[in-house]
Amino acid sequence: GNVFINETFNFTATTGNLKMAGNLGVGGNVSVGTAGINVIIENTQSQWNSGTGFNVTINADNITLSVNGSNQYPNQSGSFNSQIINTGGLSEFKFVSWTEEVPYQEEIGRAVGDGNTASKESGFVNTSGLLLLYHFNNETAFGENDSKAYDFSKDVNSDNTKDHSNGTCNLVSGECPVWNRDGKFGGAYQFEVDGDRINIKNNNISRITVAAWVKPTALRGVDFGDRILEKGWTAPRSGAYLLYFWEGASLQFDVKNVDTTSHIAIYSKTFTLNEWVHAVGTFDGTTVSVYVNGVKGGTTATVTGEGFLNKSVGISVGSSSTTDSLRAYVDEVAMWNRSLSDQEVLDLYKRGALRLNLSVRSCNDAACDTEQFSSALLNATGMSLNQSIIQRNPFIQYRVTFNTSDINWTPVLYNITINYTNHNIFFVDTVSNRVGIGTRLHCKH
Repeated sequence: GNVFINETFNFTATTGNLKMAGNLGVGGNVSVGTAGINVIIENTQSQWNSGTGFNVTINADNITLSVNGSNQYPNQSGSFNSQIINTGGLSEFKFVSWTEEVPYQEEIGRAVGDGNTASKESGFVNTSGLLLLYHFNNETAFGENDSKAYDFSKDVNSDNTKDHSNGTCNLVSGECPVWNRDGKFGGAYQFEVDGDRINIKNNNISRITVAAWVKPTALRGVDFGDRILEKGWTAPRSGAYLLYFWEGASLQFDVKNVDTTSHIAIYSKTFTLNEWVHAVGTFDGTTVSVYVNGVKGGTTATVTGEGFLNKSVGISVGSSSTTDSLRAYVDEVAMWNRSLSDQEVLDLYKRGALRLNLSVRSCNDAACDTEQFSSALLNATGMSLNQSIIQRNPFIQYRVTFNTSDINWTPVLYNITINYTNHNIFFVDTVSNRVGIGTRLHCKH
Protein backbone atom coordinates (compact mmCIF):
# COMPACT_ATOMS: atom_id res chain seq x y z
CA GLY A 1 0.00 0.00 0.00
CA ASN A 2 0.98 3.61 -0.27
CA VAL A 3 2.61 5.34 2.74
CA PHE A 4 1.77 9.02 3.19
CA ILE A 5 3.76 11.25 5.58
CA ASN A 6 2.61 14.79 6.29
CA GLU A 7 4.09 17.68 8.29
CA THR A 8 7.81 17.29 9.08
CA PHE A 9 9.74 14.93 6.85
CA ASN A 10 13.49 14.59 6.41
CA PHE A 11 15.33 12.13 4.26
CA THR A 12 19.06 11.70 3.87
CA ALA A 13 18.91 11.29 0.08
CA THR A 14 16.75 12.61 -2.73
CA THR A 15 16.32 9.19 -4.25
CA GLY A 16 15.68 5.80 -2.80
CA ASN A 17 13.06 3.23 -2.03
CA LEU A 18 11.12 5.49 0.40
CA LYS A 19 9.46 8.55 -1.10
CA MET A 20 6.84 11.03 0.11
CA ALA A 21 3.41 9.85 -1.02
CA GLY A 22 5.18 7.14 -2.99
CA ASN A 23 5.40 3.39 -2.92
CA LEU A 24 7.68 1.31 -0.77
CA GLY A 25 9.75 -0.75 -3.18
CA VAL A 26 9.67 -4.52 -2.90
CA GLY A 27 13.32 -4.69 -1.88
CA GLY A 28 13.06 -1.79 0.54
CA ASN A 29 13.43 -3.67 3.88
CA VAL A 30 12.04 -0.80 6.00
CA SER A 31 12.07 -0.86 9.82
CA VAL A 32 10.12 1.52 12.08
CA GLY A 33 11.06 2.64 15.64
CA THR A 34 11.08 5.53 18.13
CA ALA A 35 13.94 7.32 19.89
CA GLY A 36 14.71 7.12 23.65
CA ILE A 37 14.99 9.81 26.34
CA ASN A 38 16.49 13.10 25.19
CA VAL A 39 17.72 15.94 27.38
CA ILE A 40 17.70 19.70 26.91
CA ILE A 41 20.04 21.60 29.23
CA GLU A 42 20.42 25.37 29.26
CA ASN A 43 23.00 26.80 31.66
CA THR A 44 25.22 29.26 29.78
CA GLN A 45 25.09 32.88 28.77
CA SER A 46 25.41 32.00 25.09
CA GLN A 47 22.28 29.81 25.29
CA TRP A 48 20.26 32.31 27.29
CA ASN A 49 21.25 35.19 25.01
CA SER A 50 19.02 33.58 22.39
CA GLY A 51 16.02 34.26 24.64
CA THR A 52 14.46 37.53 25.74
CA GLY A 53 14.39 39.08 29.20
CA PHE A 54 12.56 41.86 31.00
CA ASN A 55 14.18 43.45 34.05
CA VAL A 56 16.69 40.60 34.28
CA THR A 57 20.44 40.25 33.77
CA ILE A 58 21.95 37.27 31.97
CA ASN A 59 25.28 36.53 33.63
CA ALA A 60 27.97 34.02 32.68
CA ASP A 61 26.31 31.13 34.54
CA ASN A 62 23.02 32.43 35.95
CA ILE A 63 20.08 34.80 35.50
CA THR A 64 19.05 37.35 38.13
CA LEU A 65 16.91 40.43 38.40
CA SER A 66 18.54 43.57 37.01
CA VAL A 67 20.89 45.16 39.52
CA ASN A 68 21.55 48.90 39.90
CA GLY A 69 24.71 50.79 40.86
CA SER A 70 23.93 50.33 44.55
CA ASN A 71 23.87 46.55 44.16
CA GLN A 72 20.11 46.49 44.68
CA TYR A 73 17.19 45.16 42.65
CA PRO A 74 14.66 48.02 42.66
CA ASN A 75 12.32 46.60 40.00
CA GLN A 76 11.58 43.62 42.26
CA SER A 77 10.11 41.56 39.42
CA GLY A 78 11.23 40.40 36.00
CA SER A 79 10.88 37.58 33.51
CA PHE A 80 12.85 35.57 30.97
CA ASN A 81 11.53 33.73 27.90
CA SER A 82 13.85 31.12 26.49
CA GLN A 83 14.58 30.62 22.84
CA ILE A 84 12.08 28.39 21.04
CA ILE A 85 13.78 25.01 21.10
CA ASN A 86 13.36 22.63 18.16
CA THR A 87 13.38 18.99 19.28
CA GLY A 88 13.52 17.72 15.69
CA GLY A 89 10.07 16.22 15.56
CA LEU A 90 7.01 15.23 17.54
CA SER A 91 8.08 14.96 21.20
CA GLU A 92 6.49 14.08 24.51
CA PHE A 93 7.91 16.15 27.37
CA LYS A 94 8.44 14.07 30.50
CA PHE A 95 10.26 15.96 33.23
CA VAL A 96 11.62 19.41 34.08
CA SER A 97 13.99 20.53 36.82
CA TRP A 98 16.07 23.60 37.52
CA THR A 99 18.67 24.81 40.00
CA GLU A 100 18.10 27.89 42.12
CA GLU A 101 20.09 29.39 44.98
CA VAL A 102 17.75 28.10 47.70
CA PRO A 103 14.38 26.31 47.44
CA TYR A 104 12.27 29.44 47.28
CA GLN A 105 8.81 29.36 48.91
CA GLU A 106 9.45 25.96 50.51
CA GLU A 107 8.71 25.35 54.18
CA ILE A 108 11.47 23.96 56.39
CA GLY A 109 11.92 20.22 55.87
CA ARG A 110 9.64 20.09 52.82
CA ALA A 111 12.26 20.75 50.16
CA VAL A 112 14.02 17.76 48.66
CA GLY A 113 17.54 18.26 49.99
CA ASP A 114 16.59 19.40 53.51
CA GLY A 115 17.73 16.98 56.21
CA ASN A 116 20.37 16.04 58.73
CA THR A 117 23.05 15.57 56.09
CA ALA A 118 22.44 18.82 54.19
CA SER A 119 25.48 21.05 53.98
CA LYS A 120 24.90 24.07 56.20
CA GLU A 121 26.05 26.35 53.37
CA SER A 122 24.17 24.57 50.56
CA GLY A 123 20.96 26.57 50.56
CA PHE A 124 19.05 23.61 51.99
CA VAL A 125 18.11 23.42 55.67
CA ASN A 126 20.27 21.24 57.87
CA THR A 127 17.72 19.87 60.31
CA SER A 128 20.20 18.44 62.83
CA GLY A 129 19.34 19.86 66.23
CA LEU A 130 15.83 20.88 65.12
CA LEU A 131 13.60 20.55 68.20
CA LEU A 132 10.41 22.41 67.23
CA LEU A 133 8.81 23.09 63.84
CA TYR A 134 5.32 24.45 63.25
CA HIS A 135 4.02 25.20 59.76
CA PHE A 136 0.67 26.44 61.11
CA ASN A 137 -1.26 25.18 58.07
CA ASN A 138 -4.08 23.55 60.05
CA GLU A 139 -3.45 20.22 58.30
CA THR A 140 -6.11 17.77 59.44
CA ALA A 141 -4.02 14.83 58.21
CA PHE A 142 -1.69 15.55 61.13
CA GLY A 143 -4.46 16.08 63.64
CA GLU A 144 -4.26 19.87 63.59
CA ASN A 145 -7.32 21.88 64.56
CA ASP A 146 -8.26 25.16 66.23
CA SER A 147 -6.45 24.18 69.43
CA LYS A 148 -3.58 22.01 68.21
CA ALA A 149 -0.49 22.74 66.09
CA TYR A 150 1.51 19.71 64.98
CA ASP A 151 5.27 19.66 65.60
CA PHE A 152 7.01 18.51 62.41
CA SER A 153 10.56 18.56 63.79
CA LYS A 154 10.67 14.84 64.60
CA ASP A 155 9.59 14.02 61.04
CA VAL A 156 12.48 15.88 59.40
CA ASN A 157 15.23 15.49 62.03
CA SER A 158 16.23 11.82 62.15
CA ASP A 159 18.28 12.44 65.31
CA ASN A 160 15.25 13.64 67.26
CA THR A 161 14.18 10.69 69.42
CA LYS A 162 11.72 12.63 71.59
CA ASP A 163 7.97 12.72 71.19
CA HIS A 164 6.32 15.40 69.08
CA SER A 165 6.06 18.66 71.02
CA ASN A 166 2.67 19.64 69.64
CA GLY A 167 1.47 23.13 70.48
CA THR A 168 -1.86 23.49 72.25
CA CYS A 169 -4.17 26.20 73.51
CA ASN A 170 -7.37 26.35 75.54
CA LEU A 171 -10.41 27.21 73.45
CA VAL A 172 -12.68 27.40 76.48
CA SER A 173 -10.61 30.08 78.20
CA GLY A 174 -10.25 32.00 74.94
CA GLU A 175 -6.46 31.86 74.76
CA CYS A 176 -6.28 30.39 71.24
CA PRO A 177 -5.16 32.59 68.35
CA VAL A 178 -7.27 32.39 65.20
CA TRP A 179 -6.04 30.31 62.29
CA ASN A 180 -5.90 32.20 59.00
CA ARG A 181 -5.16 31.09 55.46
CA ASP A 182 -3.02 34.14 54.68
CA GLY A 183 0.34 32.92 55.99
CA LYS A 184 3.78 33.51 54.62
CA PHE A 185 3.83 30.04 53.07
CA GLY A 186 0.47 28.41 53.75
CA GLY A 187 -1.59 29.30 56.80
CA ALA A 188 -0.73 31.30 59.90
CA TYR A 189 -2.10 32.04 63.34
CA GLN A 190 -3.43 35.50 64.03
CA PHE A 191 -2.74 36.74 67.56
CA GLU A 192 -5.25 39.49 68.22
CA VAL A 193 -6.46 39.29 71.84
CA ASP A 194 -4.58 39.73 75.13
CA GLY A 195 -3.28 36.37 76.27
CA ASP A 196 -3.45 34.65 72.87
CA ARG A 197 -0.78 31.99 72.91
CA ILE A 198 0.22 28.48 71.86
CA ASN A 199 1.68 26.42 74.70
CA ILE A 200 4.63 24.08 74.16
CA LYS A 201 6.09 21.70 76.69
CA ASN A 202 9.49 22.36 78.23
CA ASN A 203 12.80 21.38 76.68
CA ASN A 204 16.19 21.76 78.34
CA ILE A 205 18.95 23.08 76.08
CA SER A 206 21.99 25.31 76.54
CA ARG A 207 22.24 26.71 73.00
CA ILE A 208 19.42 27.88 70.81
CA THR A 209 18.07 29.34 67.59
CA VAL A 210 14.47 30.53 67.43
CA ALA A 211 12.99 31.68 64.12
CA ALA A 212 9.58 32.86 62.97
CA TRP A 213 7.87 34.82 60.22
CA VAL A 214 5.82 37.59 61.84
CA LYS A 215 3.47 40.18 60.33
CA PRO A 216 2.63 42.74 63.04
CA THR A 217 -0.83 44.28 62.86
CA ALA A 218 -0.19 46.60 65.82
CA LEU A 219 2.90 47.55 67.83
CA ARG A 220 2.76 48.92 71.35
CA GLY A 221 4.22 52.24 72.42
CA VAL A 222 6.74 53.19 75.09
CA ASP A 223 7.55 50.55 77.72
CA PHE A 224 5.66 47.80 75.93
CA GLY A 225 6.95 44.68 74.25
CA ASP A 226 5.17 42.42 71.79
CA ARG A 227 6.26 38.88 72.62
CA ILE A 228 6.78 36.47 69.72
CA LEU A 229 8.19 33.50 71.67
CA GLU A 230 9.11 33.14 75.33
CA LYS A 231 10.16 30.62 77.92
CA GLY A 232 9.06 31.33 81.49
CA TRP A 233 8.84 35.11 81.11
CA THR A 234 6.11 35.60 83.70
CA ALA A 235 7.65 38.82 84.99
CA PRO A 236 10.19 41.30 83.57
CA ARG A 237 13.60 39.68 83.11
CA SER A 238 12.43 36.52 84.86
CA GLY A 239 12.55 33.86 82.15
CA ALA A 240 15.08 31.89 80.12
CA TYR A 241 14.70 33.61 76.74
CA LEU A 242 12.37 35.98 74.96
CA LEU A 243 12.09 37.13 71.32
CA TYR A 244 10.02 40.29 71.02
CA PHE A 245 9.39 43.67 69.43
CA TRP A 246 10.17 46.52 71.81
CA GLU A 247 8.27 49.81 71.57
CA GLY A 248 7.80 49.18 67.84
CA ALA A 249 11.37 50.36 67.23
CA SER A 250 13.51 47.25 67.64
CA LEU A 251 13.56 43.46 67.65
CA GLN A 252 15.26 42.06 70.72
CA PHE A 253 16.41 38.64 71.87
CA ASP A 254 16.82 38.46 75.62
CA VAL A 255 18.65 35.53 77.22
CA LYS A 256 18.92 34.95 80.93
CA ASN A 257 21.34 32.20 81.84
CA VAL A 258 22.57 30.70 85.08
CA ASP A 259 24.49 33.84 86.00
CA THR A 260 20.97 35.39 86.45
CA THR A 261 21.95 38.33 84.27
CA SER A 262 19.76 39.36 81.34
CA HIS A 263 21.73 39.57 78.08
CA ILE A 264 19.99 41.39 75.22
CA ALA A 265 20.82 41.57 71.52
CA ILE A 266 19.06 44.48 69.79
CA TYR A 267 18.23 45.17 66.15
CA SER A 268 17.02 48.77 65.90
CA LYS A 269 14.47 49.27 63.18
CA THR A 270 11.11 50.96 62.72
CA PHE A 271 8.80 48.17 61.66
CA THR A 272 5.96 48.65 59.20
CA LEU A 273 2.58 47.22 60.08
CA ASN A 274 1.18 44.41 57.92
CA GLU A 275 4.56 43.53 56.41
CA TRP A 276 6.17 40.14 57.00
CA VAL A 277 9.39 40.13 59.03
CA HIS A 278 11.72 37.18 59.50
CA ALA A 279 12.75 37.32 63.18
CA VAL A 280 15.59 35.14 64.50
CA GLY A 281 17.43 34.96 67.82
CA THR A 282 20.50 32.81 68.48
CA PHE A 283 22.70 31.95 71.46
CA ASP A 284 25.85 29.87 70.98
CA GLY A 285 26.79 29.58 74.66
CA THR A 286 28.77 32.82 74.58
CA THR A 287 27.09 35.35 72.31
CA VAL A 288 23.48 36.42 71.90
CA SER A 289 22.52 37.59 68.39
CA VAL A 290 19.35 38.80 66.72
CA TYR A 291 18.51 38.94 63.01
CA VAL A 292 15.90 40.80 60.99
CA ASN A 293 15.28 39.62 57.42
CA GLY A 294 18.51 37.66 57.29
CA VAL A 295 20.75 40.45 58.61
CA LYS A 296 22.42 40.30 62.02
CA GLY A 297 21.73 43.20 64.38
CA GLY A 298 24.43 45.62 65.41
CA THR A 299 24.37 44.69 69.10
CA THR A 300 25.28 41.38 70.71
CA ALA A 301 25.88 40.49 74.34
CA THR A 302 28.72 38.37 75.69
CA VAL A 303 27.56 35.81 78.24
CA THR A 304 29.38 33.91 80.97
CA GLY A 305 28.03 30.77 82.57
CA GLU A 306 26.41 27.75 80.94
CA GLY A 307 22.69 27.06 80.51
CA PHE A 308 19.40 28.92 80.80
CA LEU A 309 17.53 30.03 83.88
CA ASN A 310 14.12 28.47 84.61
CA LYS A 311 14.73 25.22 82.75
CA SER A 312 11.60 23.55 84.08
CA VAL A 313 8.98 25.92 82.64
CA GLY A 314 7.24 25.63 79.29
CA ILE A 315 7.47 27.69 76.11
CA SER A 316 4.82 29.77 74.43
CA VAL A 317 4.34 31.36 71.03
CA GLY A 318 2.72 34.64 71.90
CA SER A 319 2.52 35.67 75.54
CA SER A 320 0.73 34.76 78.74
CA SER A 321 1.06 38.41 79.73
CA THR A 322 -1.91 40.68 79.02
CA THR A 323 0.31 43.76 78.86
CA ASP A 324 2.84 42.44 76.36
CA SER A 325 0.59 40.32 74.15
CA LEU A 326 1.37 40.03 70.47
CA ARG A 327 -0.77 41.55 67.74
CA ALA A 328 0.45 39.78 64.60
CA TYR A 329 0.21 36.91 62.17
CA VAL A 330 2.81 34.22 62.91
CA ASP A 331 4.03 31.48 60.57
CA GLU A 332 6.83 28.89 60.30
CA VAL A 333 8.08 28.82 63.89
CA ALA A 334 11.22 26.74 64.44
CA MET A 335 13.73 26.06 67.20
CA TRP A 336 17.14 24.39 67.10
CA ASN A 337 19.38 23.33 69.99
CA ARG A 338 22.31 24.95 68.19
CA SER A 339 23.14 28.41 66.91
CA LEU A 340 22.62 28.66 63.16
CA SER A 341 25.34 30.34 61.13
CA ASP A 342 24.83 33.72 59.48
CA GLN A 343 24.48 31.98 56.10
CA GLU A 344 21.89 29.52 57.40
CA VAL A 345 19.79 32.37 58.77
CA LEU A 346 20.05 34.28 55.50
CA ASP A 347 19.04 31.20 53.49
CA LEU A 348 15.96 30.73 55.68
CA TYR A 349 14.98 34.32 54.97
CA LYS A 350 15.53 34.00 51.23
CA ARG A 351 13.13 31.04 51.13
CA GLY A 352 10.29 33.34 52.06
CA ALA A 353 11.42 36.65 50.56
CA LEU A 354 12.23 35.43 47.04
CA ARG A 355 10.19 33.66 44.40
CA LEU A 356 11.18 31.97 41.15
CA ASN A 357 8.48 30.31 39.07
CA LEU A 358 8.86 28.38 35.83
CA SER A 359 6.24 27.59 33.19
CA VAL A 360 6.44 25.78 29.84
CA ARG A 361 4.61 25.54 26.55
CA SER A 362 4.96 23.41 23.44
CA CYS A 363 4.24 24.56 19.89
CA ASN A 364 3.51 22.97 16.55
CA ASP A 365 5.67 25.49 14.67
CA ALA A 366 8.68 27.72 15.26
CA ALA A 367 6.56 30.87 15.59
CA CYS A 368 5.06 29.62 18.86
CA ASP A 369 2.65 32.54 18.69
CA THR A 370 -0.71 31.09 19.74
CA GLU A 371 0.05 28.51 22.42
CA GLN A 372 -0.27 29.43 26.10
CA PHE A 373 2.24 28.80 28.88
CA SER A 374 1.35 26.33 31.60
CA SER A 375 0.55 27.39 35.13
CA ALA A 376 3.57 27.95 37.37
CA LEU A 377 5.68 24.90 38.21
CA LEU A 378 7.04 25.24 41.74
CA ASN A 379 9.24 22.25 42.55
CA ALA A 380 12.75 23.04 41.29
CA THR A 381 14.13 19.61 42.15
CA GLY A 382 11.91 18.10 39.50
CA MET A 383 8.36 17.86 38.22
CA SER A 384 6.86 15.20 36.02
CA LEU A 385 5.16 16.57 32.93
CA ASN A 386 2.09 15.15 31.24
CA GLN A 387 -0.17 16.19 28.40
CA SER A 388 -2.48 18.10 30.72
CA ILE A 389 0.49 20.40 31.38
CA ILE A 390 2.17 20.39 27.97
CA GLN A 391 1.10 18.77 24.70
CA ARG A 392 3.18 16.67 22.33
CA ASN A 393 4.80 18.99 19.79
CA PRO A 394 8.11 19.55 18.00
CA PHE A 395 8.93 22.85 19.76
CA ILE A 396 9.20 23.88 23.41
CA GLN A 397 9.77 27.16 25.26
CA TYR A 398 10.05 27.97 28.97
CA ARG A 399 9.41 31.16 30.91
CA VAL A 400 10.93 32.09 34.28
CA THR A 401 9.49 34.82 36.52
CA PHE A 402 11.59 36.43 39.25
CA ASN A 403 10.18 38.24 42.28
CA THR A 404 11.63 39.67 45.48
CA SER A 405 10.02 41.41 48.43
CA ASP A 406 13.43 42.80 49.43
CA ILE A 407 15.38 45.00 47.01
CA ASN A 408 18.65 43.79 48.53
CA TRP A 409 18.25 40.24 47.25
CA THR A 410 17.35 38.53 43.98
CA PRO A 411 16.27 35.03 43.00
CA VAL A 412 18.97 33.22 41.01
CA LEU A 413 18.48 30.66 38.22
CA TYR A 414 21.52 28.52 37.41
CA ASN A 415 20.22 25.97 34.90
CA ILE A 416 17.20 24.18 33.54
CA THR A 417 16.86 20.58 32.32
CA ILE A 418 13.99 19.16 30.25
CA ASN A 419 13.64 15.46 29.46
CA TYR A 420 11.56 14.29 26.52
CA THR A 421 10.97 11.30 24.28
CA ASN A 422 10.86 11.65 20.54
CA HIS A 423 7.77 10.26 18.83
CA ASN A 424 9.11 10.55 15.29
CA ILE A 425 8.80 7.46 13.12
CA PHE A 426 12.15 6.32 11.77
CA PHE A 427 12.29 4.49 8.47
CA VAL A 428 15.52 2.66 7.77
CA ASP A 429 16.13 1.25 4.31
CA THR A 430 18.56 -1.53 5.22
CA VAL A 431 19.57 -2.06 1.61
CA SER A 432 20.76 1.49 0.92
CA ASN A 433 21.26 2.41 4.63
CA ARG A 434 19.21 5.58 4.18
CA VAL A 435 17.01 6.96 6.99
CA GLY A 436 13.73 8.85 6.83
CA ILE A 437 11.93 10.61 9.69
CA GLY A 438 8.27 11.57 9.83
CA THR A 439 6.17 13.05 12.60
CA ARG A 440 2.84 11.70 11.36
CA LEU A 441 2.17 8.57 9.37
CA HIS A 442 -1.01 7.66 7.52
CA CYS A 443 -1.30 4.32 5.78
CA LYS A 444 -3.61 3.74 2.83
CA HIS A 445 -4.37 0.21 1.72
